[in-house]
Amino acid sequence: QRADNIDLTDSGGIARREGFTLFTPGVNITASFSTFDFSRAFVIDSGTLKQVNADGTTIDLATGLTGVAHWAEINDVVYLSCDQKLEIHKNRVQTWGVPVPTGGDLVQASGGLAPGLYQICFTHLSADGKEGGASPFLAIQVVDGGITIESPPIKPGHQTLIYIALRGTVFNFAAALTDAHVGPYTYGGGPTGRELTNQFLDAPPAGITHVAAYAGQLYGAEHLPESDSTVVWISEPLGFHLFNLNDGFFLVPGKVAQMAASSDTLMLSTESRTFLYNQNGLEEVAEYG
Repeated sequence: QRADNIDLTDSGGIARREGFTLFTPGVNITASFSTFDFSRAFVIDSGTLKQVNADGTTIDLATGLTGVAHWAEINDVVYLSCDQKLEIHKNRVQTWGVPVPTGGDLVQASGGLAPGLYQICFTHLSADGKEGGASPFLAIQVVDGGITIESPPIKPGHQTLIYIALRGTVFNFAAALTDAHVGPYTYGGGPTGRELTNQFLDAPPAGITHVAAYAGQLYGAEHLPESDSTVVWISEPLGFHLFNLNDGFFLVPGKVAQMAASSDTLMLSTESRTFLYNQNGLEEVAEYG
């Protein structure tokens, strides 16, 4: 008989040799991640994101992934940054972020609006209730009481929310269009809803590579080769799909090669320096990476 991977003990017994056994098959596994509580594990195998079950079987979650994978976890959601930006929930995978709408033209219509200069902007609302940033506003001088929106921005799987403001006032919710809407939409007045709060916010920047969760926000590093520096984008507090590209960031000299967070500090390492970031700002702590 043949016996592989065994050791003979000093007492003459037989014991299984320490080593490794195949748990789950793979062709070309390039990345892996386990949640903090070890309840979920993921691998990327030949460009396919797979969930690894406790018995070693796998479930395909997404395909076509390329580039180096970076992971972060917050509030039981795993965020994956590679060529795609994904949110991995316990029962679904979806794109990380909600895009800012583009498009739409305004023309005169009949209705009950008082004459004046009005402004219209749009947001997209995802199926799980996340509202993205607002589009730049469109303006029109209302004469006949109504506004027709030609070619409103419609996105599959999302609602399009319409906000309106009389010049000099805040934007308030006016209407919602489903992704099944076709053709123009006319608004002629009526009660308005809540105030717009997502102006000047965007989806996660496409150039983000490393990601980390720290102090209720997500951080994403994007290298700028022309200046050999890294911009670290910061999400809105508990709004992990929203980023303020105007002032929600800080700069680090060099290319960030590693980024990780503890309970009170975010560590960033480049090829030649190490930095710590917290509520007091960015501090260089070592002249090596």
